[in-house]
Amino acid sequence: MGNFNSYIPKLNKGLLRDYSTNKLSISKSAIDLIVTLTPYIDRDGTLHIDLVHVRKLMKWDRRTLKRILFELFNTRYKGKELLTYENGYYVSHFHVSSNGESTYQKHLEVLHSPEVRNLSKNQSRLFYYILTSNVYNQRTRIYIENLYKNKLHDLKCGLTIYDDYKSLTEDLFKLLELGLISVTLPGEESNNYVDVKENGYQKKFHHIFGYKNDKKQRTSKYLKKKHVIGLKINAKHFDKKPIGNKAGEEEIRLLANRSLFFYEDMSEDTINLFISKKNELMEKFGTAGLEIYRVTLNKYFKDKKESIIYYDLIGKAVNYFNDFYLLEEIKDVILGSIRSETKETGKESSYISLDLPALIRYFITYSSDEHKVLLDQDIQLIQYAYDVIFSSSEDNHWNELQESIQSVFDKHGTAIRDAFISECEMNDITPSPSMLSDEEVREVIVSNAKNHILSKKQSIEEATRKSKEVIRFFRKKTYSRKKTSPLDTTQKATQLNKKISNNNVYYNWLEDL
Repeated sequence: MGNFNSYIPKLNKGLLRDYSTNKLSISKSAIDLIVTLTPYIDRDGTLHIDLVHVRKLMKWDRRTLKRILFELFNTRYKGKELLTYENGYYVSHFHVSSNGESTYQKHLEVLHSPEVRNLSKNQSRLFYYILTSNVYNQRTRIYIENLYKNKLHDLKCGLTIYDDYKSLTEDLFKLLELGLISVTLPGEESNNYVDVKENGYQKKFHHIFGYKNDKKQRTSKYLKKKHVIGLKINAKHFDKKPIGNKAGEEEIRLLANRSLFFYEDMSEDTINLFISKKNELMEKFGTAGLEIYRVTLNKYFKDKKESIIYYDLIGKAVNYFNDFYLLEEIKDVILGSIRSETKETGKESSYISLDLPALIRYFITYSSDEHKVLLDQDIQLIQYAYDVIFSSSEDNHWNELQESIQSVFDKHGTAIRDAFISECEMNDITPSPSMLSDEEVREVIVSNAKNHILSKKQSIEEATRKSKEVIRFFRKKTYSRKKTSPLDTTQKATQLNKKISNNNVYYNWLEDL
């Protein structure tokens, strides 16, 4: 995969600038595709968009898309191909991941418009030259002679894509008439903008710059100083809210499609919570966090595709993912590390660049009592694990894990003993320590964990079952009606779900006993 970066991928201003000045030899269609794909780039460069969707956005046939993809595969920029295909994913090397305003280009909505898409290659270059000239879209001051080939052209700036003044101004006027740019003329007034609605504006423009009878008059260095124009993107386009990154949402949609359930059935809040969880893992663990998220989300969607929308109805779709898939995967990573430390054969972690101490502390913080009890049971199955890792370890993270596990047993042990004493007193029995040994207390705690009593998993599954029954009931009612509008079963189920959620069974659902 590409290099992971904590910043959101953005349009590469340098690449667009090099395209505009002809330093990057690439087709206009390839640039259009780069602009279209950039919002779908993940932080490791992975592109989350299927080719059918790309063709729809670009309005291309298969052959055209294949040709432009081939061009990106074979065009090198800054030492890398612009696009690669790795481990079943398209990977971008044409974006930039930076928070520095000078390195990325604001992703304007107009870049996806028919007006920009239908420009010729040189018109497109001129447009991107103006766009990349000032990050805040302040007017760029430039001599018009620096925009086409002539003896007064300063090679250090401007464009060399136009052979003469006429071809330059034809494209400049085109961009003006499409409302894409604003141009100011020489003069003392700072707001001396070219008005395309003014009759004869082209003639006025040509007169100022000495173009008459289809011929450009010779210009001296003295006159050149008077031929200053101001160029900027039309403010109505630049001031709009930029297009944001869609990779997180699109990744969920693609995974849902592969698992054969409707992404659209999930609430927006749930989708945003998934993305927030992903961002949290990336910020804490980088590439490894991203891989853990993808592996567990894919497994969750495959295993629970028929139940996810019902978990969503009661607001627990992300909770279920977090507690019974994500934390389970992290538990397996911890166990794999212990096996590696004790030289025992078995499944080991495949995640690269993993910060194990940080992962263990994450598990300690976010795992339920059930997770910790079951982890302890799995650790005991690894020969010499407690002797090698915990007893003699000087690494604080292992000691912290052991202390966290022990605190769970202490807490639940106290609760069980208190309940036992109360029960004895209610039945006129004098409680004795011999009646309930430490080993028996531990067995009760482990049994509760294995039966998902500590995590209340049974409660969530029961609530889901009731939600399914409500949905089926209203579907039957809907099908039996004649000439009536379809019933919003989701809304009805949500309303009735409040009635069947007795005793706040869903509130703080992983609260300990």
